[in-house]
Amino acid sequence: MRNLPAGFNDRIESVEVAPGVAVEVFEDAGCAGNSLEFFDDLADLGSFTKKVSAVRVTYSNAG
Repeated sequence: MRNLPAGFNDRIESVEVAPGVAVEVFEDAGCAGNSLEFFDDLADLGSFTKKVSAVRVTYSNAG
């Protein structure tokens, strides 16, 4: 789990995901609040655009 540095908080619009990795983004620091999990690059975070405050990266068998 990782809170985003102040310069990135609420500024993320897209995410690149390495093969074998799952990324979960959270609206609130401390991996709290609403979340979105994905396994591939996402060019548009939709309702999460410029709302991400924390990220959790894990290894995955998906993708």
